[in-house]
Amino acid sequence: MKQNKRTLLKSVFIGYCAVIIFLSVYPVPAPQTPDLPLDKIVHAAAYFILGALAAVVFQVMGRSGVRTRALVFTLGFGITIECIQYFLPFRSFDWIDMACNVAGSVSGILAVSFVQKIRRGFDE
Repeated sequence: MKQNKRTLLKSVFIGYCAVIIFLSVYPVPAPQTPDLPLDKIVHAAAYFILGALAAVVFQVMGRSGVRTRALVFTLGFGITIECIQYFLPFRSFDWIDMACNVAGSVSGILAVSFVQKIRRGFDE
């Protein structure tokens, strides 16, 4: 992969992390429909993308143990964000949010691995 594409991919990854941080610490009003799990779906979707991006970026960087590195990064990132929210008066720590973050991250990493295995199968 050309250096320009690597740099762009890393920039997108860092930018996406910044967006998640901003949205995680920004004050938001309480949800109007507490029975609707939209918040949990958003957590899982955001971390699915983060997990997929992390897997691709670590692979492009030529590191070994791509899935493990991506998993450690995304889990650490999600846990840190939830712990920060504990100390913010307008946000709250939620174990279910953390579980959705983990589920999304793992799913994103596994999806990238699955797509890569399929592509290698077609290349052979």
